Amino acid sequence: MNIFEYNLLIACLTTLFLYSYYIPREKNLKFSVFITIAFIPVLCFSISKSLSFLSVDETYIILEATDLRNSDMRQWNLGCLRTTDVTIGIIFSVLNLLIDFSENYNIPKIIAKALHWYVGFISILFIHFLMDKYFFKNENRELNFILFMGLFLLFPANGMALIIFNYDLFSMLFGIIGIIYMCVLIKNHDKKAGLLAIIIAMFAAQEKLSASPILLMSIFMFTYCSYQDSKVFYDPDFRKRLGVLLLYAGIALCAALSVSVLSHLIVGLARGGSFPPLKGLAHPLISWIWPIVGKLSIYQSLKADPIFHIFIILAELLGIVLLSEFIRFITSHLENKESADSAVNYFQKHKYKLVLLVFVSTLIIGVIGNFFPSEILIDPVIPVAPGNYQPPAFNERVGHYGASSLTTHTLIYIMKCYAAFFNALPTVLILLMIFTLLFLKRGGSSAWFIIGVSALAAPLAYGLTLTPAGMRYLNIPLLLFLVFLLYLFDKLIISRNLRISVVFVTILAVFSEVIPFAPIHGTFRPIWLNYPDEFSHSNPVGRTRSGVWGGWGEEIMIAGKKIEQTCSSKEINCDDIRLYYILPGDWLDAKIPVKIFSVIRDDLRFTENDYYVINRSVFMYGGKEYLKFETVQPCKGEKNCLNFDVVPPELTISYRGLIQAWIFRGDQLRPKNET
Repeated sequence: MNIFEYNLLIACLTTLFLYSYYIPREKNLKFSVFITIAFIPVLCFSISKSLSFLSVDETYIILEATDLRNSDMRQWNLGCLRTTDVTIGIIFSVLNLLIDFSENYNIPKIIAKALHWYVGFISILFIHFLMDKYFFKNENRELNFILFMGLFLLFPANGMALIIFNYDLFSMLFGIIGIIYMCVLIKNHDKKAGLLAIIIAMFAAQEKLSASPILLMSIFMFTYCSYQDSKVFYDPDFRKRLGVLLLYAGIALCAALSVSVLSHLIVGLARGGSFPPLKGLAHPLISWIWPIVGKLSIYQSLKADPIFHIFIILAELLGIVLLSEFIRFITSHLENKESADSAVNYFQKHKYKLVLLVFVSTLIIGVIGNFFPSEILIDPVIPVAPGNYQPPAFNERVGHYGASSLTTHTLIYIMKCYAAFFNALPTVLILLMIFTLLFLKRGGSSAWFIIGVSALAAPLAYGLTLTPAGMRYLNIPLLLFLVFLLYLFDKLIISRNLRISVVFVTILAVFSEVIPFAPIHGTFRPIWLNYPDEFSHSNPVGRTRSGVWGGWGEEIMIAGKKIEQTCSSKEINCDDIRLYYILPGDWLDAKIPVKIFSVIRDDLRFTENDYYVINRSVFMYGGKEYLKFETVQPCKGEKNCLNFDVVPPELTISYRGLIQAWIFRGDQLRPKNET
């Protein structure tokens, strides 16, 4: 850990101590001290090396947030990163006036990542605060806190969001907070909670598209619950009811748009009066439609047209009115009917058995999805065969399975989406969910039942819309699953000794399963998912498998750390070290005089002090065209394909047997015409 990471650790431990002491109804100094000491290893694991690197996306995203005044605001104009710009971006607008960062341009990047991590940590504590206040039982308070913090800090999807400076963290955590406030609205008929759900969901949705459905749902729930509690709900006059519905829907929309307007004003002032375009105000309200409209040829013109935005918002208003009236019609006709009461009682009695059925069924689908088919082919590296279905591209790449039709491709892709979902879950959490659902007899609200089923249905929605799915893209349903599991476990009636055992065994089991994948939590895969050696140790061009993280720039730092270790043991001369990459990234805390160069843009040098790091993604996505080293023998008739039998790598980066990147010395790859 570097000095910045130690400072972040101290800040988090101090916050954890203060929270655990002051938040509970009865202050317990011994418990606070125990929690602070016990979580040192977990926090060290989560924070270590998190401030040491930039991945591909971070190399350009972080520049916007750390210098709003001079940024082209590309992310903002795309409809994302706006909450980061309003929070961390504003902090840097002040820091840039007070501090000259020109002498060390890496310092603001490290500070930005530290702020990002710390705000995420505070958000996690706030999620616990809400769950503890509204949903957890008082007698389980201490154990709930230990289990909650342990799992949240070790959960791979959450860990990935914490260490990568992009739009995942705020969209995920704020989205979860918005959902919890919706549950408070339903439970307590609390309109303030409903408005808070809208406001926080808006902050999540303006950060990333994936939270847009949560915003839409929060607007509907506030409107319907307020309508249901009004005096006109049972009034036969539709015009009165319509007026009240539109009033509450208008309040909800104004609450959401006020966040967007305020964000525009704050960022505009921070940029010295250069305000973002007003046509982007409504992006968070309508961005849920892009995965659908994106399939159309007129996508870009629609996305840029404010009239289309107004049309979508009016359609949303109409949908809110129609759905509210439909629910009113159903409930009013079923009220006080014996058959309806029997159905409700049956549902309340067996709802968790239904969740268990859905969970086990989707788990089986996910496990099968890992192995059928075993490989995912990447077009254009391995083009879609003529006559087969051509899936939509994402980042100019297409994953395909040789399917002959849209239906076949979609069915396979749904299995792959469930594979991505369950591959991101530590094994003990799957077992704990089954255990809890088997023995949970009563307790819990129907709202949380819907949340649990929705989390398990999310991969199906991704599959049907052919939306990219992976740990990062499924992070909201994954974290929602974790919160649902914690909620159910709190309702489980078991002895205190058994509960204590389950809590500590669960945390230790998760810790032991995720440790091999530090520091990049996106590389996580459960203990039951392994690959054959011919895949794990080779560089299959244009092919990958479910659960594989091929590397996304962070391997530059890891390669640098490995070279640094050999320097400290004086195995090599550490003067004038060069590290070449193909996929960009950065190493922020190098202790040796290393210079980082691009294979694509910079002149190449081939000495024993030069190192080339080539990750699995290069082979997966077609970057092998840049491997133009004359000494490298072709393999399987392919030009410029590294043959590791001819040129063995000097070092490798691997995670539980799967090699993610290969590191070569320059003199290994020296062209024949050089001496």
